[in-house]
Amino acid sequence: MSDTEAIVQDPVTGRFGFRLEMGRDHEGIRVQARRSSFTTEKAAKTEYSRLCRQRDARRPKPRLRDSVQNICDGWVLSREQELEPNTVYGYRWLFGLIYPYVGGVRASRLSARMVERAYRELEGCGYSRTTLRTLNLVLAKAFAEQVGRTLGARKPRESDNERPVWSLAEARSFGDHVGDDRLIRCGDCCW
Repeated sequence: MSDTEAIVQDPVTGRFGFRLEMGRDHEGIRVQARRSSFTTEKAAKTEYSRLCRQRDARRPKPRLRDSVQNICDGWVLSREQELEPNTVYGYRWLFGLIYPYVGGVRASRLSARMVERAYRELEGCGYSRTTLRTLNLVLAKAFAEQVGRTLGARKPRESDNERPVWSLAEARSFGDHVGDDRLIRCGDCCW
């Protein structure tokens, strides 16, 4: 989230304020900083920037000797403020898939071969290649942003199976079948 999106103006008082995620305390409880009653947007932005620097200074900078899991978790945590909650959940879920295979490996020792082997194992467990391609994209982005390193792993290839698509007759048949359903009778439908 950019500074301009974080700063909001109270429509009643005309004052500016913001809410900033500061991370979690030592017990794992979420901490937020809320500030309001700034007379100008510039003053609110100044305080917002100061608190962002303070928050970021508390986080240790990732190093290549950190584990893959620490690198990935740190990346998600650093982007949590700007991402939608569902996106954060999705990233954590994707990383959770690969942690059993390479989560404990030092980032400096992670090789493309290890990552590709993890992808093959996950595909053998039933995960789709689309899921694995998304995992590869997010993992590569996390490494590039956190430690400035590319993984060099080949992307899982696209699926060999074509997904079936309904023919026009099948789509019309389905439309006729659900046409009388209470959820469809909204008046805006084309059936």
